[in-house]
Amino acid sequence: MEFNPLSVVGSMVGALTVAGLLAWVRKPRLVVLVPKTFSYSEITDRGQLVEITVFNRSFKTEEAIDVTLNPTMAYHMLGANSQDVSVEKNRIKIVRIAPSDEATALIIVENGNFKPDDIIQTVSKETKGKTVSRLEEVSPTGPQRVGLLFWIVAFPAILYLGYLGVDKLLSSTNHAALIARTPDEQVKVGNWIVDPIYVRVGGRFLDDFKSGKIAVAMGNPSAKGDVVTIPFKFINTGTQTVSAALTANTNQSAKRIPAHELRIDSIHVAGGGVEQRSVKVIIPAQSPSVSDRTVFINVHLKSTNGDSLQIEQEYLSDL
Repeated sequence: MEFNPLSVVGSMVGALTVAGLLAWVRKPRLVVLVPKTFSYSEITDRGQLVEITVFNRSFKTEEAIDVTLNPTMAYHMLGANSQDVSVEKNRIKIVRIAPSDEATALIIVENGNFKPDDIIQTVSKETKGKTVSRLEEVSPTGPQRVGLLFWIVAFPAILYLGYLGVDKLLSSTNHAALIARTPDEQVKVGNWIVDPIYVRVGGRFLDDFKSGKIAVAMGNPSAKGDVVTIPFKFINTGTQTVSAALTANTNQSAKRIPAHELRIDSIHVAGGGVEQRSVKVIIPAQSPSVSDRTVFINVHLKSTNGDSLQIEQEYLSDL
């Protein structure tokens, strides 16, 4: 097996990305929020009321949370939303906070003007917390991070897989339709085979081609070395002008002849008229290979009233 360094690097980057995303989702998070401070209160004339909330944004319970406050001030707890919350000197102690839950304490602060910067540190058994001043800065919960990760990574992946599934289904359907075509659907006029799509559509144009009112005849090829010139005659015995485009190709032609020289466009055959054109292809002289000596010819015909027809044949050269 050939070694491909890009695939190795891609695998490493993918693995590191997945590991980083999982670590981001599972990382313990403690967030302390000081959304409100009240400078005026009927409870105390010397201090201010401060609301402090500690959020647990981890997947597991955080225990022994310790919020250390500025020791130059005095703190008294007025109320809390949990019996696990207490204030001891300049510390708020919380026994435990469940995942995606929070604990809030309303305290009286004396001997200073309390600000979020006066929260010195927040720690628990497992992690260290951070302080924010707005609710919008609080980290999402664990389940919310999983949902966010789904929308960022999994949802686009599902859409892409769905696209691949639909594309495969359509491809299978088209392939099955091609296989399902029976020989009866194939119309052959001389050496020309009519594209089955036009056989099903039918119409006057197909009837004119079957009857010979419209015809494409191939003359005798001539060779100069391995360059073979093939003449064509376009015959229109009807009354409407017919336009045609012809393409001829072989296995070796594309290597030596520009694509535009293998195609003839804008062939206009007036009613009752005949037009002649020739195209050159490459056939290796005296090549024993059947595939090298086979010329693939495709002609698209169109009338002035919008009818069209596509015919093709494979000509085996004996030059």
